[in-house]
Amino acid sequence: MFISACASSEGYVNDLAQNLPSPDGTTLVYSSTGQGQGSQDACFVTFFYGLYGTDKSYDEVAAFYEEQLVADKWQRVYFDWRPNNGLFFEQNSSLRLYVEREVNVDGIPEDTIKIAQTQYKTLYLIVVTYRDWLARIYC
Repeated sequence: MFISACASSEGYVNDLAQNLPSPDGTTLVYSSTGQGQGSQDACFVTFFYGLYGTDKSYDEVAAFYEEQLVADKWQRVYFDWRPNNGLFFEQNSSLRLYVEREVNVDGIPEDTIKIAQTQYKTLYLIVVTYRDWLARIYC
């Protein structure tokens, strides 16, 4: 997938995230799309956070995404600084996708997480980020 000059990166990331496959019986509980800026002026990153609930185990969820994403040309990447918190994938050095166990992130209301924890066996977070060429070079 490539971003055309006519499409906003926020719209692109949101569309990509909304069209990801998900395990049967999975519900999108909360989502947020936006843009963040790092410590330098060139460090803009577009993001999607999706909080999902399911009655499957995290290991089943992780196995599903690993199979689906690798088949869709995503490359599995490993980060020493987050060895056990989830799966990380990259596509064409601009896109990153995380399937994370940790769901307590800024921007997701705490009440939403607490309610979802009573309704589902497992909560997990999908994070999709897009970095343009400046952010890839300088950030």
